[in-house]
Amino acid sequence: MLVVERGVSPAERHHRQGLYSQPMADGSRALVLRLNQTEDEKEEMKELLDIRRYHDKAIAKRLAKSVEGGVMSRRRSIVDTLHLHHHAEQMN
Repeated sequence: MLVVERGVSPAERHHRQGLYSQPMADGSRALVLRLNQTEDEKEEMKELLDIRRYHDKAIAKRLAKSVEGGVMSRRRSIVDTLHLHHHAEQMN
């Protein structure tokens, strides 16, 4: 289609696009493609989506632990610093 469109005038291109496009709700036109899948292909796509969701959840969980661990490390270092400072004051 695109090769043909390059070789015709804009008016002819618009006419031809009208032949293979479909109207959208907003009045514009679009090329609609449909994908026909076998049951096996549908099942494989479902499995891939499940794997992706599991992966995304695992990444989110790791990030949450990483952030939480970072916060806890900072809290510990602040507490340790305050403790050392308090201990040093008591020595004076």
